Amino acid sequence: MAALTLDALLRSLKKGARSALDPVYLLYGDEDVLKDEALRLLVDAAIGGDAHRDFNFDSRFAADLTPEQFHALVNTPPMLAERRAVLVRGVEQLGKRKTKLRDEVARYLAAPNPSTLLVLVFAAGEAPDAELVRASTTVELGPLSPERVPRWLQHRAGTLGLTFEPDAATLLPTAGRAFISVPQADYEAVHIPFDERWSRFDAEMSALKSYLDREAPAAAIPLWIASWGSEAGLRRVARHGDGWLASAYHSTPEHFSHSLAYLTQQLERAHKPPGAFPNAIATMYLYLTDDPAQSQSVLESLVSPHQAPSDLRDRSLVGTTVDCIERLQGLEAAGAKEVFVWPVRDEVKQLQRFAEEVFPTFQSLQRLG
Repeated sequence: MAALTLDALLRSLKKGARSALDPVYLLYGDEDVLKDEALRLLVDAAIGGDAHRDFNFDSRFAADLTPEQFHALVNTPPMLAERRAVLVRGVEQLGKRKTKLRDEVARYLAAPNPSTLLVLVFAAGEAPDAELVRASTTVELGPLSPERVPRWLQHRAGTLGLTFEPDAATLLPTAGRAFISVPQADYEAVHIPFDERWSRFDAEMSALKSYLDREAPAAAIPLWIASWGSEAGLRRVARHGDGWLASAYHSTPEHFSHSLAYLTQQLERAHKPPGAFPNAIATMYLYLTDDPAQSQSVLESLVSPHQAPSDLRDRSLVGTTVDCIERLQGLEAAGAKEVFVWPVRDEVKQLQRFAEEVFPTFQSLQRLG
């Protein structure tokens, strides 16, 4: 069956009953904002505003899951509700090779639990797996055409209780694309085929390195490549990079360790010594507090509407000093070398507290090493 568009998904959900939902949806494409929109629609259709919504929604990254954890997530009964929802991001991390987790996912897709809505999400730039596509209802979320962006802005603003003047909705996409990116339109504007973006990236990185080697050989300017941890992104890091800049939003110790192991393989294939290849995580939200209510409030201000604060807790430095030290130690044990921090409130006080209460733990470890 052909993939649904966002409009087709919206029409199917407007038909009404939760029982009309398919058990498994697979979201893919290059527009992450629209993926979030589709996810919100699906989760709202499945569990709505149920009083026990927080207990009936789980969000995970594929690289963080064991087969047993996945089995438990999708087969846990809903709490005082008809249905629960499970979101798994980074599904491309399953790869195409036979693994225990992939086998468990395939078994589940062959006979899904009718009381669970499972949403699988592929990262931008990643082609969906054909086997998973055949067993799911797929939704392709590509960039909106420029003429459709104003209508989408009006619709999205309406769901938030906001109103745009017609002229404002027309001008916003051209004034920095404040609400939604239109990368395909950017390419069209300069007459470059959108499908060539990654091949051009490869060519331009090679050209940049050649230029720097020729014009500033003594400077030895390093080029770090960012990737949240997809296999395609990590292959680009190994091909072109002098360092890896990982995404804090995705960097649990498990995910970072898994990604680093894959990157190590790719570096060896590229004849680059993995032990001499630096990495850093950017950028972790920082807010040190001993007040659980204040910690929860900060997390709630940072997550998007369809997420729970727990989705971000393990990927941020929001909480007590002890909590934050333990999270950093976990990342250090997973192989992280540096972490950039982003104080979300009271910036100067937070950085002072971080320097006094957290940093000395790692400073002493560096001296001992």
